[in-house]
Amino acid sequence: MKRFPAVIAALVLASVVTAGAAAEECVAPPPPPLRFNTPVFIDQHRGGGEPVSVVATDGSIIVGAHTGDTHLYLRTIPEAEWYANYRHQSFIWRSTDNGKTWKRVEFLAAGSAMHSPPTAIGPADPDFAIDSAGNLYETELEWNVSVAASHDNGQTWPDANPIADVGDRPWVAARGPGEVYLRITGNFQKSTDGGATWVARTDPPAGGDIWVDPTDPQGLFAPSGSGVGVTFSRNDGQSWSTSTIPGATNRAALDSIAVDAGGWPYVGYAHNDGKMYFSSWNPATQAWAAPMQIPKIGSGTPIWPWLDAGDAGRVAVGWYEFTPVPGQSGTYAIRVYVAVTTNARGSTFTCPDGSSIPVAPQFSVADAAGRPIYTGPVPCTGTGCNATGDRRLGDFFTINHDQEGRVFVATGDTTLTNIGDFQYQVSRPLFALAEDDGPRLIEP
Repeated sequence: MKRFPAVIAALVLASVVTAGAAAEECVAPPPPPLRFNTPVFIDQHRGGGEPVSVVATDGSIIVGAHTGDTHLYLRTIPEAEWYANYRHQSFIWRSTDNGKTWKRVEFLAAGSAMHSPPTAIGPADPDFAIDSAGNLYETELEWNVSVAASHDNGQTWPDANPIADVGDRPWVAARGPGEVYLRITGNFQKSTDGGATWVARTDPPAGGDIWVDPTDPQGLFAPSGSGVGVTFSRNDGQSWSTSTIPGATNRAALDSIAVDAGGWPYVGYAHNDGKMYFSSWNPATQAWAAPMQIPKIGSGTPIWPWLDAGDAGRVAVGWYEFTPVPGQSGTYAIRVYVAVTTNARGSTFTCPDGSSIPVAPQFSVADAAGRPIYTGPVPCTGTGCNATGDRRLGDFFTINHDQEGRVFVATGDTTLTNIGDFQYQVSRPLFALAEDDGPRLIEP
């Protein structure tokens, strides 16, 4: 009789342990792994800094890049080949086989007003956009900013405004047929005739790319610039408001955001603590989700994040990560990392017993190139830093996704060598596409 209470206690304890074990068994499955195909040089003979991309309605991928005339490393042997292949316009390439092979696009026919001396005006800072009718738009600059349009999936670019405006670092976005937005440092404009004419809008308070809100015909987004966050307009750029994450910092020359098909913006940022963070912004409540750390598989310091988004809750974040090269003082190797989540707003998982548990955003992370794409001092940013540093990578790289939702990376690469194993003076454009079995930004 004296041991009966002990038996009861043991049974109760066993029941609690069993129940606890059962509860612990309800764990959301991990996301599928992210892997990339072997990277491909888009062009081994021409400059490839700050590459940007757009995917046409026929599935072709168009990549443009800075010629490299200000993305130089001056402490190496000059490249006769690069100078010989220089064109007084941004370089543009097109692939119709998912990035396996590339063909350079002669941007405009010989003798066009846009790129023929003495009015040639565009060897730098390209950007692309596509409107709902499938028209492609490209902007670039030298002293003037030009905008061109293609109506055959990037094969030719017959419509051009050679002097849309004057300024620095242009960006374009597009919405309905012929509805184009052009942003230059300190200047924001809109065209409703495919870029032929422009009407001034209010410039957002900070620099960076422009995103349209697919759920609001007058909604626009841009990075906040001051702090990590978002700047938004609900009246087609007539006025802007800003929301930032308290205390967040970002090791980037240009801040990046992404907006999914449901109209939610996202930020991914390389904080000063050496970690990558991620957050979403609810447009209904104008509240940020608590920032969460993106898993890192590398041991380096992250810089220069860039974002892309697809269907609701499907987001990718890419970043560079530099690691000291053993035995070489002041020399670092840079790798490209990409993280993809398909539940960026958080989700729920239904347990075997019918109950549900909350699931924070889950990320699949990969080394996109599988090797360093740069070795040297920590890259410098801003025109003119070539005299004291290495600016071959420009100030950023970009990620995007194809029509199937597979993420791809477009980056500069400095691993090719010149005479006597000297590195090239400018980077070359490199492309890496995710494998078929990984997470996608478009729901299957």
